Amino acid sequence: MKILKKTAAMAVLVSVFAAGVLNAEAATFKDVASSNYAYAAVTSLSDKGIMTGTGDLFKPNDFLTKFDVSVILAKAAGYKTTGVSSTESAYYAKALEDYGSYINQFAARYSGWDKTATDEIAFLLARGIYKPEDLTLFFKTSDGKDFMRALSKEEAAVFLVRLLGRESEALSLTINPSMHFLDDSGISNACKQYVYYLRSVNVVSGDSAQGASNFNPNNALSRADFAVMLYRTLLLVPANSYDYGSSYTSATGRIEAVYFSFRSVYVSSSDSALNGKIFPVSAEAAIKIDGYVKSFSDLRQGLDFTGVVQNGTITALTAYSSGGYIVTPTQAPSASASAAPTVSAPPNVQEAYSTVEGIVSAVDTKTQSTWTNGSIEVELKLINPRGVVYTEKRMYSVAPGCTITRGDTPVSLSSAAKGDVITVTSSGQAAYSIKLEERNRRIVGTLTEKRVESQTGSVVIVITDAAKKPYETAVTSTSTILRNNAPVNAMTGLRVGDSVDVQLEYDKITELYAYGKRSTIDAWVREISISADSAQITAADANGVLTTYPVITSIADPYKFRVGAKVRLYLDSLEIENFTTTQESVASSATVYFNNYSNGMIYTSDTKNGNTTAMFSCDNATVVVNSITGVKSSVTSLTSGMKIYVLYNAGSANYAKTITILG
Repeated sequence: MKILKKTAAMAVLVSVFAAGVLNAEAATFKDVASSNYAYAAVTSLSDKGIMTGTGDLFKPNDFLTKFDVSVILAKAAGYKTTGVSSTESAYYAKALEDYGSYINQFAARYSGWDKTATDEIAFLLARGIYKPEDLTLFFKTSDGKDFMRALSKEEAAVFLVRLLGRESEALSLTINPSMHFLDDSGISNACKQYVYYLRSVNVVSGDSAQGASNFNPNNALSRADFAVMLYRTLLLVPANSYDYGSSYTSATGRIEAVYFSFRSVYVSSSDSALNGKIFPVSAEAAIKIDGYVKSFSDLRQGLDFTGVVQNGTITALTAYSSGGYIVTPTQAPSASASAAPTVSAPPNVQEAYSTVEGIVSAVDTKTQSTWTNGSIEVELKLINPRGVVYTEKRMYSVAPGCTITRGDTPVSLSSAAKGDVITVTSSGQAAYSIKLEERNRRIVGTLTEKRVESQTGSVVIVITDAAKKPYETAVTSTSTILRNNAPVNAMTGLRVGDSVDVQLEYDKITELYAYGKRSTIDAWVREISISADSAQITAADANGVLTTYPVITSIADPYKFRVGAKVRLYLDSLEIENFTTTQESVASSATVYFNNYSNGMIYTSDTKNGNTTAMFSCDNATVVVNSITGVKSSVTSLTSGMKIYVLYNAGSANYAKTITILG
């Protein structure tokens, strides 16, 4: 069982931070002077073995890989390699049992995966500081090569909030507009709550190097910057909040009701200390159902479970299906409705409603109790805090009075079939409105996006109709795809901006007819965006209207675009298949190879590892961005032999405004 949440971690933290800032004279690193902004943080963390250096060097400007971060976070959360108690050892072993095989999948996929951090990663997964999907972001693959990803500032915010055990507080935080950073739009929506929670408790503030009100969410964190964030986070841990003396009890029983408003479950058990009682479930509790890591919203009535109760709160729960369903969220069980003992229910509080769209994966029309009229399982597409798309199945109970329609016609639950497109309005996991789409549908609109899903390899396209509603559909091996009346490959043959007429069977394309035409436009380049598998430019036309155009990279070289240049774009629908430059940008540029950096000057050559042929100045205002990962950093991240694209300041041919790492 995952029974030690917030225990060993906080035992370490209390001893480290309860006394406040440590004596600054304890520092021993030559490269962290007493005047350094991170001096107190580095001293404190190093003194307790949480974040150490190499010999007498801390290397404050080096960036952190996710493996570096895993070891540091695990230590901060109480993970130990010496003096391990039998209780701690059992917890580590259980964490490795639960997550080891999952971690090994990534170790097998990436040759650079650091297996020495496996125990720490498993520990962090068990603690809830990492979520399973976070591991998908340790590496990025481009052109058949694996690139290890550095820790970004907004990623660090997510992990540190979880380390504090305050994820629920962060997600419920009301963000006052006065709190906003100037670059608020650059913070991913899924990370904003975590970022602003840390700002509300003074862990993060504006970046003085980039402007006092900027957060710079995508910047790679240096060791010094992360040390400061971690140090300030750990100062928030109150003394005596957590210790190994807390009362733990093993629990076995059956979930008789789930109260989503109160994050509590009503259980029956052969143990009289548990039977007929309602237990809150910790926001950081590790929850598994039928062997899969799940969340509290996935719990339902009728699940058998084993778990751990700590001081009256469930801190770990492993459940197994036994045919039950979720009760109405705010409805209390009664002796007449269930064989379970009568219990006083929490006060009846109205549950918030939410709406999701997905695909029906299973239907059960059996009525299990007075609270449900059957159930329906829906497969959803979700996005994790770092933007990775993944699928998850959720079971909804059909509440009494639930309206079920197909089109505009009322139908019964029995008419729902696997593969139906479904919209569910629910309170907790109880459905109060279900809308089913007809099996065969037609969508007429514009192709606005196309991509290959990394997990399945299937082609997905997004069609926006005249009412501006987007529809995401999948291409199958049997789909008929025609463009201008000729068969084409969906990914390489279709063009963004095509007019499309699509026939669907449920959510799958049976026939797609696309119509596009070639055109020419003169415009000024305002922005260039290049990633591992795509490229696009944003350009302004003669009227100043901005439009974003995807680049067909197999035909047109996106690296030849220059910000500020006037270009003639040769378009196929909205995709650029060729272009010519009709007027160079005011600011000049160069594609060169980096040699070295010294005293504010960068030295470059025309060939890789060649002799210096040009040099130019730069400072903290120079932005360095990796074209593959999109991560922004500083000139210190450049290494000899890198191919870089340099955009100079307008009117200054020797000052670098932006440096893009090309390879």
